[in-house]
Amino acid sequence: MAYWWAPGIVSMPTMQVGSGTQGGFVRIAWGQIAFAPNAFTLEPPFKATIQLDWGLDSLNLLRVFDGSIYRRTYTAREIGYDLYEPESDVKLLDEGVDEQGNDVVRPLVIGTVTHMSPQRTEPDTGEKYYMPDFASYNFYDDGVLINDHWTVGSGYAERSVDIVGQLSMSGTGNMTTLADVFDWACGLLGLTFVNLHGGDVPLNCAIYTQDLLINFLDKIAWYCGYQFAILDGVLTLIDLEQGNGERTLGRLDSINLSYAWPQPVKSYKATWSVKEFDAATVSLISKDREVLHYTESPIGGETTVTPYDEAVSDVTNKIEAIAAREAMVQVSLDLPLDQIPNIGEKISFTDRKEAHDISGHLFVRSYSLDYQNKILKITGDGVITFS
Repeated sequence: MAYWWAPGIVSMPTMQVGSGTQGGFVRIAWGQIAFAPNAFTLEPPFKATIQLDWGLDSLNLLRVFDGSIYRRTYTAREIGYDLYEPESDVKLLDEGVDEQGNDVVRPLVIGTVTHMSPQRTEPDTGEKYYMPDFASYNFYDDGVLINDHWTVGSGYAERSVDIVGQLSMSGTGNMTTLADVFDWACGLLGLTFVNLHGGDVPLNCAIYTQDLLINFLDKIAWYCGYQFAILDGVLTLIDLEQGNGERTLGRLDSINLSYAWPQPVKSYKATWSVKEFDAATVSLISKDREVLHYTESPIGGETTVTPYDEAVSDVTNKIEAIAAREAMVQVSLDLPLDQIPNIGEKISFTDRKEAHDISGHLFVRSYSLDYQNKILKITGDGVITFS
């Protein structure tokens, strides 16, 4: 472990932290740090893990970043490094082999699903399947109930009688809400889970496609109207509509306030398919589903949303909430760099401009740190009133 203070650290230019488009993971968007060449007794490392604090002395420090740095430049004056988020290679889905020996993934069940397809496994073992994490379930052969002749345990389900058609399962998983998913994921990532606002958003889906776990959390948090941040080994889950702390700016607190309205979006669209039993053919058939939500704007593009629900009503509710959030005014303000805001913190203000007085609040969604000018730049969606 090594520690650097000025002048060992030559420069700490602006670093921007926030979640990206259609993402809920609050991470560093870009940033750099530069060390004096004599800060290292041996060859400067190409890559290093760092914890970055900001403060005037060791007793008054603000943790601003946990992650990695990569060497980029070397001059007579400084060694420049780029900052990156901590790396995680933990995958979303467990992996195995199918009956032909090919590599496959084991589907993940969240909430209540209808006629999901379990993954067959292991060559020459008959009717043996990886068992999804169900709390309650039924087996079907071409949509006909077949709960007999099964042995379930140790992550597998095996039937002693051949299945004639297409095997499917319906039931409810042990995970049913966004909070359940994040609690499970934190165990895999080795993180402590802090759930500020309940996270009791129901989800109902089966996941068949492999992804990095952190990327999946990024997408599903945005879909449910949440952000999350990771710092000091703690993952904090934050409801976008509730404050993670609250303060009101005094007249001299803010250096600058400005407002911007998002580019118009004409519509939001989600498509998916579900399997249903067809009594006429005594089989399962695939039914396409679609939600197309038009906003009040006659212009703009279309935003595609990946759904994590089966019911049209559930997807509709999620999309309407996304559209309402993304239409909110974006409030930007500059503050002295003497404290770091909480992501999701509610900041109320009164802005007395020459032509109008503007009052309102914002929820902190991203911020950038300008160390050279000692300015904290905050941006977030908000509500304002002109008077």
